[in-house]
Amino acid sequence: CIVEEKDVFGHAVDVASKLVAVCEAQEILITGAFQECIKHLPEVICTPYPLKNPPEVLRTLPIYSIAWQQTADEDFSSLCCCTVRIVSNSALDASPQNIQAMIPLLTQHGGQIIYTDAESIDATFPNKTAGLQSAAELLQHLQLPQADDNITAPAVKIGMHLVSISPEDDDRHANLFNQSRAACAAAGAYEIALTQLLYQNLPVFFQKACLPYQGTTPSGEPLYRYRAEAAAEQNALIIPVIPDS
Repeated sequence: CIVEEKDVFGHAVDVASKLVAVCEAQEILITGAFQECIKHLPEVICTPYPLKNPPEVLRTLPIYSIAWQQTADEDFSSLCCCTVRIVSNSALDASPQNIQAMIPLLTQHGGQIIYTDAESIDATFPNKTAGLQSAAELLQHLQLPQADDNITAPAVKIGMHLVSISPEDDDRHANLFNQSRAACAAAGAYEIALTQLLYQNLPVFFQKACLPYQGTTPSGEPLYRYRAEAAAEQNALIIPVIPDS
């Protein structure tokens, strides 16, 4: 279910516990608000679930059961590609030390580092939300006050894209980051730029935290800026985590 953050330990727990109580074996039940956030996903099937003699807390809520189906792209896996580039204000900003310091933040949500140099990192994530969470946490960390006033964390910009690759493709990393690098080039300092394909495949909750850019990639693809602060301002928490495509 989806609730206001201030009520997460009250109404949310009550609703979730009551849903569990009315569930049959091997079933997953969700509220209508949750269904609105995932109904666009092609692999998710949501079916209205009428309750017989529902507990009071569920009487006014639309309830759905969910199931997963294989999509036409079942022979491919989706990866969220992320390019992080330092916005160099001095030679000290772009350094292997600064790049290495960012790697732990990009790998804690399943990120895999593919390429690095003195100015940038290319990484893949197993799903879209893990990529967005890592990117947002990296920017938040870099903007925190430093313990040493003489140390300034480098400014970075981030580009993100969604790709489908075949596990049998031996050269699958060759052009993996072309679009994320193009999005990154269009971003400003401390900004996360998303390609249109990634934006269109995000849950509604995340789309509401995005704004269109004025410019496009060199190939003419529209870009969107993901605003992590706007997502936080919505004061909503999604429980539980649904497997991402």
